[in-house]
Amino acid sequence: MYNNLGLIHYRRTRSPFCKSSHSTRAVPRLEKALWSSWGWTEYTFGGGVGLSFNWKTFFPLASFIGGIVTIILTVVIWFSFPHFDEGWGWPPLSMVGREVPSFYIFSTGFTVTGVFVVCFAFQYLSFLNQLQTSFAVTKKNVWEVPMTIGFFLAGLNLAFLALTNHREVYYSKIAPHIITTLVMFFAALTACVCGYKALSHVRLNAGDDTIGRSKEGSARAMAYLDRLILLKLRVMMLLGVAVMVHVPAGYILPGIMCKGKTIKISMNDCKETFDLAPDYCEAWMSSTNSSMTRLNNNKCGGWLILASVTQHILIVVLLLVILTFAFDLSFDLKEKQAGNEDDSDQKPLELGKI
Repeated sequence: MYNNLGLIHYRRTRSPFCKSSHSTRAVPRLEKALWSSWGWTEYTFGGGVGLSFNWKTFFPLASFIGGIVTIILTVVIWFSFPHFDEGWGWPPLSMVGREVPSFYIFSTGFTVTGVFVVCFAFQYLSFLNQLQTSFAVTKKNVWEVPMTIGFFLAGLNLAFLALTNHREVYYSKIAPHIITTLVMFFAALTACVCGYKALSHVRLNAGDDTIGRSKEGSARAMAYLDRLILLKLRVMMLLGVAVMVHVPAGYILPGIMCKGKTIKISMNDCKETFDLAPDYCEAWMSSTNSSMTRLNNNKCGGWLILASVTQHILIVVLLLVILTFAFDLSFDLKEKQAGNEDDSDQKPLELGKI
């Protein structure tokens, strides 16, 4: 049963992985059904947008999950082994990624995630072209190319920054890590904005009737596209807030408040005062002075913790923006044409069968 906006309230399907039919009762915020073709799970949320777990949504979902899992595992492993937090309390990602063994999770996880982002860039470009055909859009979409280039560069530099963050590479050639980090962030930010604009372009230039749908089906398709755009806009606004908070909290304020409060840790202090293993201290030995380490003791209170926490929040929100593209890819481009039949009997916007 469907309401007039195409939201799923109740569906009975048969999965090839199950012997019997399955039905799902309506719930206030989340409704679940089985996708009959492959048995993948599909969700429709209270805001009226659907998310399908299938091969078409794999890359944006894998990018989001890969990023989140890498962050969690890296931090957990970092805390599980002897380390010196340099006064941060809660570490920034670049710090936990420099340590061993957390570096191995950091480099592997973000390299694989970077590959997913690169693949997603081209997949979403193909989806936009099909969407524009479905909505009879003839005006050139100038946002497609910068979006694709942005996601491609973001994924590529994510892999590079992960692989160049090892403590030896980081301190001997720190520039590659900084450059790749900046390129990754600004490329991803640009790509997300261009992706939103590209989807908005389709809606603004859509024809009166979408291809293969009746007038009523076209109206529902337009309404659903509006909800996708609204979802992306809201998460983008959240990303903007996260950026505006992190820039002063992560760079400006710590730079001012922590000035002159950083000192190097000697090898003796590393082993005796902080009671760290000799092997660990020697791994961080200064390349110019064997009596000193490359570890810093930052006596800066909570400013460093604030910087690190806002960095993690910013990264998570950026991953959430990428997740919104999975909702886009759940949009059905092959809804059955109503023809001369009553459109009320046709399936409206069944997700996940792109």
